[in-house]
Amino acid sequence: MPVIERPEELCGVGGGDVLRARVCVIGSGFAGALLAVELVAAGIDVLLLEAGSRDPDHALDRMLDRVAVTGSTELRFGFARQLGGASNLWAGRVAPLEPIDFESRDWIPASGWPLSRADLEPYHARADGILGIAGYSRQHESELGPPRPGFMQGMPVELKAFEWAQRPFNAGAYLLTAAAGSERLRVVLNAPVVQLVERGNARSVEAALVALAGGGSARVEADAFVVAAGGIQTPRLLLNSTAVRAAGIGGEYGVTGRYLSTHPKANMATVVVDAPASTRHPLFSDRPMANGVMRYGVGFDAATQREHRLLNHYVQFLPFAEYRANRLFERFRGSDAFNSPLIDRSPLISGTLTGAGKIAFEMMGRLGGVQRRARKFVLRAFLDQYPNPDNRITLSGRKDAHGMPLANLDWSFSSADRESVIRFFALLERATAAGGHARLDHTRLRDTAEWPLIGIHSHFMGTTRMGDDPRTSVTNSDGRVHGSENVYVTGPSLFPASGYANPAYSIAALSLRLADHLQTVLRSAGGIQR
Repeated sequence: MPVIERPEELCGVGGGDVLRARVCVIGSGFAGALLAVELVAAGIDVLLLEAGSRDPDHALDRMLDRVAVTGSTELRFGFARQLGGASNLWAGRVAPLEPIDFESRDWIPASGWPLSRADLEPYHARADGILGIAGYSRQHESELGPPRPGFMQGMPVELKAFEWAQRPFNAGAYLLTAAAGSERLRVVLNAPVVQLVERGNARSVEAALVALAGGGSARVEADAFVVAAGGIQTPRLLLNSTAVRAAGIGGEYGVTGRYLSTHPKANMATVVVDAPASTRHPLFSDRPMANGVMRYGVGFDAATQREHRLLNHYVQFLPFAEYRANRLFERFRGSDAFNSPLIDRSPLISGTLTGAGKIAFEMMGRLGGVQRRARKFVLRAFLDQYPNPDNRITLSGRKDAHGMPLANLDWSFSSADRESVIRFFALLERATAAGGHARLDHTRLRDTAEWPLIGIHSHFMGTTRMGDDPRTSVTNSDGRVHGSENVYVTGPSLFPASGYANPAYSIAALSLRLADHLQTVLRSAGGIQR
């Protein structure tokens, strides 16, 4: 069935007929698209509602009122109200969460998922073919080549990989293909859902209300509703669904919207090695593979994290030409995120940074493969965080054009978060010194009050976290909202903890897992027509 450009085509101006489906999916990004296509393939009728159109829309004032964050704020690089959602911005990068990220750790309050990494493994394998990657968990070990560069021999660290798909998956294109080949999938654009309407007993939802451009609303009824609208819009919708309960759906214990997490990034330390290292090693540059490229970084294994009570941080090594090229890019983009007092004032590299003209030249040289060996590297950190209930999404007193309250966003990088990073780099410095062939400098981490973090960027996680206890979580292990019989969530807002890995791979796995669960639920509730 062709994509429907606006809900008025189905229900008439001002509302008209009620729309019905077995499953109503709200959001067309990674999470919603994979779920919808899987359900349709299983013979289930799906109506997918997308607030945007086919065209990009990054206007944050349609969704947010107050934004209070630590560090640089670049929300426009992680939010797209359009067919395909944030997949339109995705570069194709994947890595799985590590097993320890799922564990309840006594040194990390509110940590622990209600499922394990092993529970997601079958869905990672299924996601490989959909996302267009070469089989992350099976291929990267044989592709690495030399296990580690010479100066790292004997260092008690792990090499950890990211992979980039050659052609990044686009959820919009995926939906268009599925809709063209099935009468069971209806994709409706320009269809912002402003409220879920619960039945009087507050045990289930009977309808989703879709705001119409000319005023009024359309009513969508379904057996199951799945909110797949991302880490900001998902809690906003649940909190605004107050037809029966003033706290909204899943809001009885005040957890909805809390525990907002992201992956702050910064260039934080420098390393100088005794002998020049080949920049062609996959630790220092992207390595081509059959279906894309791979890049390694460094972190500590689970045993070391437990021994030293660490968060799961990760660093990549940037040869100086790459660092300078990134700085040039940031200058053109208007950000100072790479002009780092943690790096530019490091005694190990003092005086080696040059002007914009030289930077541009070296960037071109880097791309041309001129720099084959390097002794000086910048460590770019991808940071984990403690789950923090004060990092949250709340509703504003101001409303959008449809009368729905805007969202307020509060996020900080706490003193405990900072201390965890300092301890990580202190341990990494000792490991480097023990190897005897390199020097690491992170001295300015303690001295610099304002770290040059990219604080909030593209990963909005944790705001409807899953768990076993409704007093500390919003959904159960299947993504079903506690206390509701037919409202589910999928996407990054489910994550109770997030490690360092970007969330796309785990989002895909969770959506595929939910698709299997919903097939079982709907089959037992009344059969699935094939």
